[in-house]
Amino acid sequence: MFRDTLFLSPKYKLEDHKELFTNLSSNSNRYDWKTAIEIFKDRIEGRFLNVAKNLLKECSRDESLSTAFSIMALNCLLIETLQQFYDGTDETPSPNKDTFVNFLMQSPYFSESNKAYQKRHKKELGNGFNKELAEHFYKNVRCGLLHQAQTKRNAVISYYTPHMVDMVTYEGWVLYDVKKITESLEKEFNRYIERLKDNVQQEKRDKFCEKWRFIIEKEHSLRT
Repeated sequence: MFRDTLFLSPKYKLEDHKELFTNLSSNSNRYDWKTAIEIFKDRIEGRFLNVAKNLLKECSRDESLSTAFSIMALNCLLIETLQQFYDGTDETPSPNKDTFVNFLMQSPYFSESNKAYQKRHKKELGNGFNKELAEHFYKNVRCGLLHQAQTKRNAVISYYTPHMVDMVTYEGWVLYDVKKITESLEKEFNRYIERLKDNVQQEKRDKFCEKWRFIIEKEHSLRT
């Protein structure tokens, strides 16, 4: 974000923390990691999660679910953003479908094949994603919203349905529940935060640092 200076998040300016992220490593001290995680949380919550949760309140009062499209578009952006931090990449590599699908299939809050989903989340979320549905979501929701501002084929966005991915209620249609997907994304984000706090998770910390260095480079290119 830019208002005469670059902001890393709603509360934090890049110029105040450039040195932190330039030098941050998996072995940096507790204070540096605490600060880095606070900034990251503020970035993701301020740009994505808080906005999505505020829009969800509109959904509960709007029969047309007009804001659901904006929420789901934000969710798709957040999925790719988080995966870039997981992988330590500047942008989603091509073919980006594989990266997007991998996020859904690896998360215990989305993947039906994950044992944790079956044990802990199935009752709350209903049916989740398998690989075929993850690819369907990518092609017909993610690509539809970001490239055409609409879902494609038989994919529709729903709210308060029995399943996160509902192929039962309306024959021939695939309903993606925006509320359940948003809540699952927040849980996945919180899980990642807890892992970053753990200094044993060196590989995850290293990838996190690599992503931040790409972000820092943008400030340098703006100034030169």
